[in-house]
Amino acid sequence: MTHPTTAMEAWQAAAFAYGGLSIDGEGADAAAAVLEAWASERERELREALAERDNYLAQMGGCGDGHCIIVKPVGMHTNGGCRCATHAFTMGKFAFANNRFADRARTLLAEERGE
Repeated sequence: MTHPTTAMEAWQAAAFAYGGLSIDGEGADAAAAVLEAWASERERELREALAERDNYLAQMGGCGDGHCIIVKPVGMHTNGGCRCATHAFTMGKFAFANNRFADRARTLLAEERGE
């Protein structure tokens, strides 16, 4: 059996494991286990995408302002407003990180819908 990529595939796999579409009793436990594994895989993929984005932004660094849109500073900081938006190079890297994350999230949603 291949790993289900959509909720419907997860349900069908659970139903197949039980031997039919009517799931009750111990079959419900099997169905719940398959659906839980599927949901855990989706959550793991989303967490990885978020971690990749956060790591990229942390390596990029921000301007040091308390309201920085890239990275919130820890400890002492300035309060004059984020200066990252006025730097084209910084915003380009920021856009790259966010677009990459958005692409991964859209892929997960498309898989969910079975597209």
